[in-house]
Amino acid sequence: MVKLSGNDWKKIEVKYSGQCITCSGWIMKGEQALWLFGLGLKHVECPTGIIEDNSALVIIDEEDKVLLGL
Repeated sequence: MVKLSGNDWKKIEVKYSGQCITCSGWIMKGEQALWLFGLGLKHVECPTGIIEDNSALVIIDEEDKVLLGL
């Protein structure tokens, strides 16, 4: 399990259009977005209405799912 601090996200001006990892919506070149190395882009304020707690991000792999019974 990898735990990333919410402070690891960097606010950037997007140089190349890409998809938001939260909502799969497009983030266009020139827009502001949050970027995390190895994970990708997400909207600063995702238009889907999904509310996230950005204090931490936990990535669960298959081994963790077995241990947690997921």
